[in-house]
Amino acid sequence: MKVLLEPFDDKTQDWIFYISACTAVVLAILYLSGISFSDLLPGCYIYERYHVYCPGCGGTRAILSLLDGEFVQSFLYHPFVPYAAAICILFLFSNILYRLRIAKKRFLLRPVYLLSAVAIIIGQCAVKNLLIFI
Repeated sequence: MKVLLEPFDDKTQDWIFYISACTAVVLAILYLSGISFSDLLPGCYIYERYHVYCPGCGGTRAILSLLDGEFVQSFLYHPFVPYAAAICILFLFSNILYRLRIAKKRFLLRPVYLLSAVAIIIGQCAVKNLLIFI
């Protein structure tokens, strides 16, 4: 259990920071350009074919709701999206301040955050599919 609470090493933290920063820039450019995220993504094949929700169902609507400032609606569509957004924002901003020497400490990612994300994704998929049959 202690291993899950230990932060990833510095090299991994740096690698994740650079990937996250580049992803955030690309998403910001797409959002500011007026391109609709829902136009870029196809519909859910699993739902269309089998009429059950996949672990990612609701993710696009959750992202769009989050970008519109509708946090509760985003959570209801897919709770992973606001969770991931909070972790990413905290991680990116604390690391930027740390790299600019404004902050002495930074938020470090730990394996427990990833396991929590997996649990959220599996949980929301199970709940949504159970609600279909009830």
